[in-house]
Amino acid sequence: MKQAAPDSKSSPAKKSPAAAPSLPPGLRRFFYFTAAVTGAAIMIVEILGAKMLSPYIGTSHFVWTAQIAVTLVALAGGYYAGGRLADRSQQPHWLYGAILGAAVYLALTVLVVEQNARRALEIAHHGYIMEQGRIVLEGTAAELADNPDVKEFYLGLGDSGARKSFRDVKHYKRRKRWL
Repeated sequence: MKQAAPDSKSSPAKKSPAAAPSLPPGLRRFFYFTAAVTGAAIMIVEILGAKMLSPYIGTSHFVWTAQIAVTLVALAGGYYAGGRLADRSQQPHWLYGAILGAAVYLALTVLVVEQNARRALEIAHHGYIMEQGRIVLEGTAAELADNPDVKEFYLGLGDSGARKSFRDVKHYKRRKRWL
C-alpha cells in the first residue's frame, strides 16, 4: 500500500530552536575572561578559607575535601545562575552587578562571623576551643565566657570586661596558656 505524501497544510511544521543571538567576538572574550578571573578569585577565597579554618579544625584531607566540595557546588551554582542571567540579557551590567553583590556579601560575611563568638556563647550550653585541629579548652558556655584567655583572645575583651581596640587585640601581651 502506498502512503500519501504529508500535506504541508495538515501536518504541523516542526519549529527549529531559536538561534541564540551571537555576541560580538570582543564581548565574548570579555565574558570568558570574566569567568576565568572570578573562578580564580573563588579558588583564592577557598585557599584562604582553609587557612582560616586550620587553627580550629585542622588541615586534614577531610577538611580539604569538604572545603573543595562546598567551593565547587558554589561555583556550579554561580555559573548556572550567571549563564541564565547572560541568556536573558546581553547587557553585561546585570552580570557585573551580581559579581559585585557577591563580593560585598563575601566581605561582609567575614566581618559578621567574627562578631558572633559572643552571641554563640550566649545561646550555647557547652563549648569547645580548638587550636590547630585539637581541642585545647572545653566547658560550659558560662565557664568559657568567664575565662580570661577566652575573653582576651576570642571575645576582644580586657580584664575589666571592656572592649579592646583592634590594635590591642592583635598585639597580645601574653601567650595563650594552652599552647
